[in-house]
Amino acid sequence: MSTAVKTIIISHWHDDHIKGLAQLYTRAAAAELVYPAAFQDEIFQAFIDAYRDGDASPFGAETSEAAQVFKHLVEAKRTPVPALADLLFYRTGLCNAYALSPSAEAFSRFCAMLVD
Repeated sequence: MSTAVKTIIISHWHDDHIKGLAQLYTRAAAAELVYPAAFQDEIFQAFIDAYRDGDASPFGAETSEAAQVFKHLVEAKRTPVPALADLLFYRTGLCNAYALSPSAEAFSRFCAMLVD
């Protein structure tokens, strides 16, 4: 499995889309990780840091999964790929898969709005 999986794509922050991600990413160590650009925001990272251990809230499982994945990334000195608009993250002779996330500019405006 460690080389068969080429890309892991996180679509959004719901338990049914992120549960098991840490185990999958650990076992598929060579896979590229594509994730929502919002995950790289400082506010999101602060959320992960605050709630990753023993969180009993509805966000506990997702927070723990994300924290484990980010820890693995740091330990492996690997950089994930933020999914911004029109990012081509998969190509074969049959199809191309693009991210539908907002543009880098739109994402920056949104982050600035959160700080204000």
